[in-house]
Amino acid sequence: MNQTELFVANNLEKLIKQSGMTKKAVAELKGVTPETLSRHMHGKIQLTLHDAQEYARILNTNAYEILFAAKPMSIIGSCHVHANGLFTRKFYDEPVGHAYLPSYFVDNIGCVTWTVDKEYVGPWMTWHNALQMFDLTGYNNKSVPEHCITELCICETEETVNFAGYDTNYLAGILYPEPGNRFTVFNTAGDAKNNKDPDAATLRHLKIKWAAPVISTIYRPDLRKCEIIWKDNVKNS
Repeated sequence: MNQTELFVANNLEKLIKQSGMTKKAVAELKGVTPETLSRHMHGKIQLTLHDAQEYARILNTNAYEILFAAKPMSIIGSCHVHANGLFTRKFYDEPVGHAYLPSYFVDNIGCVTWTVDKEYVGPWMTWHNALQMFDLTGYNNKSVPEHCITELCICETEETVNFAGYDTNYLAGILYPEPGNRFTVFNTAGDAKNNKDPDAATLRHLKIKWAAPVISTIYRPDLRKCEIIWKDNVKNS
């Protein structure tokens, strides 16, 4: 097969909608029939690199964005920072939506959405609307994979624990193994009192249901052209 002939899912229809142009106008500028444009959009006929470059010129974008559809990241939870600096974390048994970014992501990547109270003042102010990405192996398998050990993770504990004055089953921190299949979680953010007592950030002898290592955090997903689609009208609160 010619190297310029690519049989992959594409973003053509989505980018046409974002441009505000009609499909008829795009087809005319490309010099194809509306039927051919429709087949290009839905993968019924091959979209060559040359085709993608021409569509990119019309839509004021680049061939890469047209050719490669972004893999969705499952939204598995949310984190809210309250005005007093305390966190409310929520996680779900199955994804409540998906986040789409115009970048390549391998399979098995999920994310957590962040919100921050307007009244909050502190180090988490810049996390409002951030997306934090994780490897979902442990989340999907309900396990603690080896690549979580001594790394920054999110995790669910079997028993409710008290951290920084509130009860929770969800923690974020560096995970250390203990004898008896238990774990220590060191929360790098410290306690709720400006980290005056580092030991208060350490929780020991925990049974962990699952753990997922942090991959990266995007603080301005809006500038990365991120699109979030919630499942069944679920919306982050």
